[in-house]
Amino acid sequence: MDDVLDRPALLERIESDADLLGTLVELYEMDSPSMVAEMRSRIASHDGEGLSHAAHKLKGSLLTLSAVEAADNALMLERMGRENRLDGAEAALAALEAALPRVSEALAQLHAQLRATRD
Repeated sequence: MDDVLDRPALLERIESDADLLGTLVELYEMDSPSMVAEMRSRIASHDGEGLSHAAHKLKGSLLTLSAVEAADNALMLERMGRENRLDGAEAALAALEAALPRVSEALAQLHAQLRATRD
């Protein structure tokens, strides 16, 4: 496992299918900004339950893509929201946001590799 993706787990999950990975990445890239914005909004309005829900959705997307470290960051926000313990939530969200571009880059690289081996 590298520090961003659990590549073996992801490759097994998608059966090394470049098209499937491309679809999953497209959905993730389309949906994740709104999920992050939702978390930011919920933190600002001190809505722990809403934060928990939004973080849970992003965590699920990240786990589907085997982005375990970023999913752990989302899980921390989910728990903070569930416990309505929002002190430190902004910093936790900043850490998650810092991890997401690395996830996107790792997914793009893996997708390119799968396409290259297919062609």
